[in-house]
Amino acid sequence: MFDNKLQNLKKLNFFNNLNNSELKKFANLLKVEKIDSNFYLFNSSDKVENFYIIISGLVEILKIDKNNNENLVTILDNDDFISENALISENFNRHSFSAKTSGEALIYSISSSDFKLFTEKNPILANKILSFIILKMKAKLDVMNKRFHSITSISNIISYNINSPENCFDLVFDKIFDIIPFSKIALFSFNNLTNNIVLEKENGFDFDFSVYKIDKIFDKIIKNSKSVVYNSVSANIKDISKIYDVRNFILSPVFITNNDGVDKIIGFLFLADKLNKLDFTENDRIVIDFISDEVSSLLIYKENLKIKEQEKELKRKYFEI
Repeated sequence: MFDNKLQNLKKLNFFNNLNNSELKKFANLLKVEKIDSNFYLFNSSDKVENFYIIISGLVEILKIDKNNNENLVTILDNDDFISENALISENFNRHSFSAKTSGEALIYSISSSDFKLFTEKNPILANKILSFIILKMKAKLDVMNKRFHSITSISNIISYNINSPENCFDLVFDKIFDIIPFSKIALFSFNNLTNNIVLEKENGFDFDFSVYKIDKIFDKIIKNSKSVVYNSVSANIKDISKIYDVRNFILSPVFITNNDGVDKIIGFLFLADKLNKLDFTENDRIVIDFISDEVSSLLIYKENLKIKEQEKELKRKYFEI
C-alpha cells in the first residue's frame, strides 16, 4: 500500500522537486481515500480541516447562490489539490464552496493538525511543500485571470461590433482561441419551429461535418438542453468512439430566455480538435457554455436582420404588384 502511495505521488508534477527521502516522509502523513461518485468532501461553511490531493478522478467545485442553488464553478482532476488553506492559513476556518466527486476518485488527504506536527519536526521540508502549493496556486490564479479577462472581453466585442455580425464572428472566434486553442470552430443557428440547423460561420473545417456525427449530437442536446464534451477519456468510459470517429470536440447550446422564463435553444457553438493533441476538458466546457450565453445576442441580431430584409423584399414585391 505504501509503495503504491509513493509511486502515485511521484507521477504528480506537484511533487517532482522532492527527493525520495522527502517524498517518503510526506507520504507517511497521507490518508488514502477511495471515494464513490457524488460524495461531498466538504460542504460550503464546513470547517476547514483537511488538505486533499487528487490522484485520479474528477472533483466538482460548487458555489451556492442567493437562491440556495448549487452552481458548478470548475472541475478539478488528477495532479490538483483542494482546501490548501488547511495547511497555509488559520484565518480561513470555513469553506466558501463545496467539493463533490464526479465519478469514482482516489484522493490523498492530510489534516491541518497532522501537518502542524509535521512542520514542527520537519520545518525545512514543510516550508518546501508549502512553497510548491503557493507556486501552483499562483499559476492557477494566473490562468484563471487570463481566462476571465478574455471571457469578459467577448461581451464587449459583441456590444461594439454587433452591427457587423460577420466581422463580429471573426473577432469572437479569435478571442475564444486565446482561451482554448483549437483547430476548428463553427457557429450554428437553430429554429425550433422547423428544426432547421443552419451553419452561420465556420473556421478550419475543410471536410464534411458529418464526420463528427453532429446531427446525432444535436438531437441529444436539444432533448437534454446540455452541452457535450467528447474526448479520449469520455470515449473510454462511454465506449462511443465508433460513433464519433475518435475525435475530440465541445458542442454547446446557445440559449435565450423567453418571457415565461423558459430557456430556448437558438444555436450551437462547436469547437473541434484541440491543439497540441490535448483533450477538451470539463473546464473547457464550462467556459464555452458561458461564452455561448454571450453569443446569443449576436444570433438574435443576425436573425432580426434577416427578418428586416424579408420584410423589405415583401414590401418591394407588394408595391410592384
